[in-house]
Amino acid sequence: MEMYDWRQWTRILTIIGTVQFVILTVLAMVFYPGGTATDSTTVGYSFTQNFFSDLGGTKTHSGASNTISLVLFFIALTTIGILFIPYLISLPGIFTNSRLARYICYVGSTIGVFSAICYIGIAFTPWDIAREGHIFFVKLAFTSIVPVALCYTTSMLLEQGFPKRYAFVFIVFTAILVAYAWLMFNIPVMLSPEGINIQAVGQKIVVYVMNISFAIQAYGTLRVSQRQIPRSITEATHKTVT
Repeated sequence: MEMYDWRQWTRILTIIGTVQFVILTVLAMVFYPGGTATDSTTVGYSFTQNFFSDLGGTKTHSGASNTISLVLFFIALTTIGILFIPYLISLPGIFTNSRLARYICYVGSTIGVFSAICYIGIAFTPWDIAREGHIFFVKLAFTSIVPVALCYTTSMLLEQGFPKRYAFVFIVFTAILVAYAWLMFNIPVMLSPEGINIQAVGQKIVVYVMNISFAIQAYGTLRVSQRQIPRSITEATHKTVT
């Protein structure tokens, strides 16, 4: 029998949180009535023209009530944001062999907690009734996650004995994030007829890859932490069971 302390439970709950985010946002898309920023007459959710933010509006672009999608989107974002915070706080403790790796992870976690709060802020500011606040939190959430990924990748590479495959996952995620940021600032591309499609699809790719990356990382840190359980704790647990 294994003894899980609070830090290990944060990793388990983070995995659960990322799964619920994917499930609830997909359900929110299913229940979305319709309407895009460029065509209010469309029916249902368009993966290539609707943004994530459309799911969190009190009404759609067509003026229809969006209650079901709003509630699902709100639960998905607030849950993942809340669950990320204790996980990020606990993460530096996993780096026990390299002081530099641990310090860099502290920096990443500090920024990460701020980013998690921003995601909660997105849920509390529907785009149609709190547009300025919504845009504010969206910009901060997307930009702040870049240094978080870089810090965690660096820490994993510096830590002796930490499986490097988990760092590779974040390298791929960072590359996708940087590519999306480049497209966002490429004015000729954004002004083209395909620009809105690139933004809408790219946003979903980034968000879902981010959740998958953190789920994989949480699983990896859980495995590593299980090997770090002191022998005395394991023995004490064994005696209690027997």
